[in-house]
Amino acid sequence: MPEIIIGPRRSSPFDVELTVFEEDTWLVLSAGNFARETRHPTEELVDDMASFSPHALGELIVKGNRACAIVHDLDRTPSCDDESVCHALDALFAHCQAAGLRAIAIQPLGCVYAPGRITDFIDRLRAHPRADDLDRIWVVT
Repeated sequence: MPEIIIGPRRSSPFDVELTVFEEDTWLVLSAGNFARETRHPTEELVDDMASFSPHALGELIVKGNRACAIVHDLDRTPSCDDESVCHALDALFAHCQAAGLRAIAIQPLGCVYAPGRITDFIDRLRAHPRADDLDRIWVVT
């Protein structure tokens, strides 16, 4: 059973190998509300936008030491359900095992942009059959 610590994002209780964020199929929730400088040619950006399609619920998108767990579909009400969270956790634990990760930080999936309860999310983490693959999980509040 991994050590599970619940705490605010400003004070990491241990070194983290991967940070997981709650996200939607179109990656809207993580989009900032300010313009950023880009070093990509405009044509390349337009091509990327034209071919962009939504991600699947339950998918895990990993970029370096950050990951997005796709648990919301903003075209649905409610946007998040238990099944999406469970599939995202399956994908997360599979990734952690494949990459040899032992310590992660994770937003409580289904609780950041939905009315889920953190205690239910912690119970879901503890009950997951692959949770023992990790040593530490920091649930970021």
